[in-house]
Amino acid sequence: MAAFANPPYTARALALANATGATYTAAHIADYIPLSDGCSGKVSWLYKALWGRDISCVQCCYLHDWLYMLGGTAADRKEADKLLRDCAAEAGYFPPGWRGKGRKAWRGVRAWLIYGAVRVFGGRYWG
Repeated sequence: MAAFANPPYTARALALANATGATYTAAHIADYIPLSDGCSGKVSWLYKALWGRDISCVQCCYLHDWLYMLGGTAADRKEADKLLRDCAAEAGYFPPGWRGKGRKAWRGVRAWLIYGAVRVFGGRYWG
């Protein structure tokens, strides 16, 4: 099973998915990872092309993609998008030299850019 970068967000995703009485586990998410494109909109591809690695919040994108695959109500979609935003705001690693406020500021900007993108462009992929 794949290890998740931020276990509290795995628990939050499972709580959202199981709110209707389902019994999903982290194993269900891990089984979905090979089907996910990571962070959509060519974000994962761009990071790999430029830096040779996944974007640091790719685990957040896996959780978000899994929730999108499950679908649900419009309120569920909004919660899935908030989960992605909050997770991306905490996830990350940086090159040597990036310290303190710069890291936190970049995570916040990245999180809100991702959130805006999924709110505007993600609807057609829900469910």
